Amino acid sequence: MRGEGARELTKLVIRFGLDTMVPEMKDKLIAPKLSTLTTPRIPDISGERKQFLATFVLNFDLSLTISNKHRQLLFSIIRKAEDALEEYCRGAESLQQYVASRRLDLRPYFCALRSFEHCLSHLYQAVCCMNGLSETWQGRKQFDRNDGSILERVYLLHSEVKHMNERFVTGGAAAESSFVTLSRNRAEANSIDAPNVPMWLTDDGMECGKAKITYTELAQELCELCSEAEKLATLDRNQGTG
Repeated sequence: MRGEGARELTKLVIRFGLDTMVPEMKDKLIAPKLSTLTTPRIPDISGERKQFLATFVLNFDLSLTISNKHRQLLFSIIRKAEDALEEYCRGAESLQQYVASRRLDLRPYFCALRSFEHCLSHLYQAVCCMNGLSETWQGRKQFDRNDGSILERVYLLHSEVKHMNERFVTGGAAAESSFVTLSRNRAEANSIDAPNVPMWLTDDGMECGKAKITYTELAQELCELCSEAEKLATLDRNQGTG
């Protein structure tokens, strides 16, 4: 009931959301460089999708006459090439969805991050199988440690994701409160804190504390892998021994 001289109270509503979060807090609380991810430059290589594995399986002159070891290595290389390309395309689509949401929906971002993590994993597994094949077919290794190549950086990024739990447990700020960690200035944080995610996405590519690779470099490597997978799927048995 309102009496004479009664004052009308004003209700103050404070709303918190991704659109009100300051850039530095986004980068610390969610993922590094998230605040600057606005226009990802990802080559479209979806046209490279082909049924390499089915072609190989039906290539009986090859698949049923070479050794089981070689057949399984070829099968895995081709399968992983298809998987890596598929995850790349999914990651590109999800990242565009994140941007289209005006960067207010985190689900597409983490869908993209997951897809690119899987893409690197499949690519690295294909490389390992190719090295296994090279050992018996007198080929060369795909990369050497510390050579700075695209594949060596793929290995470093994949390794960071694979062993992320170790950084969370043993990092310099592992035991302190989250408030202290998040309030630390940028210079200190770079030398002490483990990022919230082991790998993160930028407009140019993906990064971790030890390496980075651009979307263009990854697309180039995947196209080369798919080209190799197509050759292996249609290989004449006289081109290899087993």
